[in-house]
Amino acid sequence: ESAQEFCKVLAPHGKLAELETAEEIYAVTEFLLSNGNDRDYWIGAEERGINQYYEWASSGKTVFVTNWNFNYSPESGTDNTIYLVQGIHKYRWDDASRTNSYYELCEADPADLS
Repeated sequence: ESAQEFCKVLAPHGKLAELETAEEIYAVTEFLLSNGNDRDYWIGAEERGINQYYEWASSGKTVFVTNWNFNYSPESGTDNTIYLVQGIHKYRWDDASRTNSYYELCEADPADLS
């Protein structure tokens, strides 16, 4: 929850980024790779239930388009959220406990930023 709150501080309707299409995933991945900052980032997908079922936090829509890390191994029965893994993993997705500390990748309507 603190990651979502951080994004709301930046913009009134700010939220963790919700990468809902292959195009969005590609654009964000290319941006992060070209800026070379080697950080892991939370995005706005949250686990629901115990069967690795993920939803976007703001809309409740099921996460259908994904970019899981090659060695992704789901942990059943956890309350995880998704993050982007830096370095050799090239910002592919993995999941981790909400208590882990990563940077926030936020999005907001441009009108909220003025």
